[in-house]
Amino acid sequence: MPHGSTLTASRSTPAAASGLVTPAARKSSDAASHRSAPAASRGRAGTTSPVHPAVKRARRHVLFGGTTNLLAEQGKVGHLGIVRKYFTLGERFGGRGSDSIMRQGSTMLISLDSPKHGPSYASIAAGKHDGEIRAFLTQVEQAAVHYHIPAVYIDFEHEANSRPHQALGTPAQFVAAWRHIHTLAARARANWNTGGRLHWVLVLEHMAYFTRAERPHWSLSMGFAANYFAGSAYVDAVAADGYNSGSCGYARPRGYLEPGTQTVTPGSMFNPLLTFAQQHGNMPVFVAEWASVRYRDSAVRPGFIHSMEQYVLSHPTIKGVSYWDSWGGGVRGHGGAHSGACNMSVNSDPRSLAALGVMNHALQNS
Repeated sequence: MPHGSTLTASRSTPAAASGLVTPAARKSSDAASHRSAPAASRGRAGTTSPVHPAVKRARRHVLFGGTTNLLAEQGKVGHLGIVRKYFTLGERFGGRGSDSIMRQGSTMLISLDSPKHGPSYASIAAGKHDGEIRAFLTQVEQAAVHYHIPAVYIDFEHEANSRPHQALGTPAQFVAAWRHIHTLAARARANWNTGGRLHWVLVLEHMAYFTRAERPHWSLSMGFAANYFAGSAYVDAVAADGYNSGSCGYARPRGYLEPGTQTVTPGSMFNPLLTFAQQHGNMPVFVAEWASVRYRDSAVRPGFIHSMEQYVLSHPTIKGVSYWDSWGGGVRGHGGAHSGACNMSVNSDPRSLAALGVMNHALQNS
């Protein structure tokens, strides 16, 4: 959710290798197969049976979805296999919105964030908020069971590397808090490998996965993925947010339309994420948020969506993608959030909706 996020186009980097091989460092072949699957299958007595989708079917079946605004467009884009939702520590999970999403058979990629002014990571790691955290995770697990959703994806403090989140603590304190929350879920038997249905996804801004040499100087304060990674025992998949935002963060008019036809390439944003996943045991990858600003030429954004479709099809480690169907934030700290200039919504754009529909169909039949 790019509130105040950096929506800058990234420099191109070499394409990530395809045909990735799981290294011997993985704890077991069963665990590796399960972590590569977009969903776990349920066995008897409520246990989780880790089965790679290729064992059951030849098709890959990437989870395609978006933020909640895209739900209204399912007649045009097709069923959303995954829906992105955001919660603040202290909130309950459930209610009409979440229940209706699961009732229709969609899983969710859920972020549980600390409020802007805390509690801090240190406070969370110290166990001072265990009750409300445990209650939330249990509610997610119980809802998944009730609606027969085999796997739900959980992230703590999405985009933790961004400047607004850095006030909550250091990367090391974030890791300690992440591990503590993961352990709470394990003790509650909510994690996939303890009998539940929760899978843990680290969601960072895409720039976090770039090396120091690949990043512009202004972005170095925004943190590096390695410093926020709690380890493969605590993280089941890695994810990034990235946008084709053009110059919208510098513009103020609410009805802003990007001039020209230039777009960033998906590879220039997400190749470093794929490289990071490969280097850490060939982990599954999610593109947790992606989108494009509107253009004066109405063919440009659908073209970008098509390029994203081809990119996902070409990289089997990508297991899920979620389109950010709303307004984005500013660029390089500029205050463009919710000014309307970074409008990524496709709800009034028939050509982009049609392109997303084609993408959804292609991913489900790949």
